[in-house]
Amino acid sequence: MNMGTFLSKVGFWGRKHSPELLVAGSIISAAASITLAIYSTTKLNKTLEPYNKKIDQIKADLKDDNKIQNKEVDVKESKKQLALTYGQAALKITALYLPSALFFTSSVICTLGSHKIMKSRNLALAAACTTLEQSYKAYRDRVKDKLGEEAEEKIYKNIYKEEQEIIDPVTGKTKKKNVDTPHVKEDHEWNVIFDCGNHCWERSAAMNYDFLMMQQDYLNEKLKRQGYLFLHDVYDALGYTTAMLGAQKARASRILGWIYDPSNPKRNCYVSFGLTQPGTRVALPHVAEQIARNEPSFWLNLNPDGDILSGEYGKETFMKYARDFG
Repeated sequence: MNMGTFLSKVGFWGRKHSPELLVAGSIISAAASITLAIYSTTKLNKTLEPYNKKIDQIKADLKDDNKIQNKEVDVKESKKQLALTYGQAALKITALYLPSALFFTSSVICTLGSHKIMKSRNLALAAACTTLEQSYKAYRDRVKDKLGEEAEEKIYKNIYKEEQEIIDPVTGKTKKKNVDTPHVKEDHEWNVIFDCGNHCWERSAAMNYDFLMMQQDYLNEKLKRQGYLFLHDVYDALGYTTAMLGAQKARASRILGWIYDPSNPKRNCYVSFGLTQPGTRVALPHVAEQIARNEPSFWLNLNPDGDILSGEYGKETFMKYARDFG
């Protein structure tokens, strides 16, 4: 490896780890600032001793009426000397604590620099995620055109027949039946399956549907009241745990969500589980058929706006709307 390649790799390493290096520099500078401040304080009395003596002498002369009357003390000149001595003492104090102040300033600059780099990287990640999402949707549309919407949906939801216990809505008896069932894993974006693995789930499709509709109404009211809603709020309301979601999806739910801004056509402004007509509680045809067959597990196709912390649409950020609705 030649020197040029070595220096290039070192430069890349430094750029890659610049936030961590700046944080380390901030900590070191802060520690140095505190240490120097303590050291300077120990020298403060000795440094100011001659100035304090001179100040005390001038003040004592200004209080001595005999010296003033005998013109041994010029009041105007004494006040001038007092101000000059104070100024000299202040300069000494500044010089004494200057190294500590410089290290403190350096610590602040390093912290702000690290924050700026991480913020710019987060914005770049948000932009990259938006691009990937758009590409993914375009890909799904092309698959629908080639294979048909029904075939694409089965592939997307990983639907295959699985034996389940179904309660007959007429007789009330339980029977086993092979049912087309979706299967969700971590790679299925933010969508989830509401099934027997959830403690809120019941064997009745109608009861599960009513529960989901009540939670959807509650979450929409919460969105309007707060002005924002995180995806993890929805998962919590529906009874999903980190173990059920997977660590990756659970982490993503802390920044994905909804912003309530009816003036922005790019935002949904409502929470939907993908079971009803938009903005209503009217079940979609295939959902109504599922309820009639008493198939109690539901695929929840959620509709978050995206990253509401760093801002998916230009410079629109969560903090802006937090202020607007605060």
